[in-house]
Amino acid sequence: MVKALNRRGLDYAICGGVALALHGHPRFTDDIDILILPDDLDEIQDAAKSCGFLDSSGRIPFDQCDVHRIVKIQGAEFLVLDLLLVNDVLEEIWQSRVDFDWQEERLRVVSAEGLASMKRMAGRDQDLVDLKNMGIPDGNDRTEQSEPPK
Repeated sequence: MVKALNRRGLDYAICGGVALALHGHPRFTDDIDILILPDDLDEIQDAAKSCGFLDSSGRIPFDQCDVHRIVKIQGAEFLVLDLLLVNDVLEEIWQSRVDFDWQEERLRVVSAEGLASMKRMAGRDQDLVDLKNMGIPDGNDRTEQSEPPK
């Protein structure tokens, strides 16, 4: 998927559990979360379709952002791709993204600080565990109490 985005010159930032692993704190995740610009949604969905993903389930509203979920099914297995739309709340996180080199490919990833901010905003049990594993003692210093996607 990242290769398809890079080939098309589309900007993105990997976030969620995959970003956590890239920042040195691997754990199991059952989906891929990618932060994208709203204007790029249609083209990114086309790129996802070229990689075998099915049509989007449509807009899923959360307190802090809107998500478009796309699924790839292979036999009995499936892979969920959540496209999180950048908005005013996520703009600073978007601007702080960083590059990783992985398997001869450039990956755009939310910064560790941006990821921690997203985890604080979500505030779910797994997010609090992730914050602790990132070296942030707990999520009790959160300024946001809402629940966006990871």
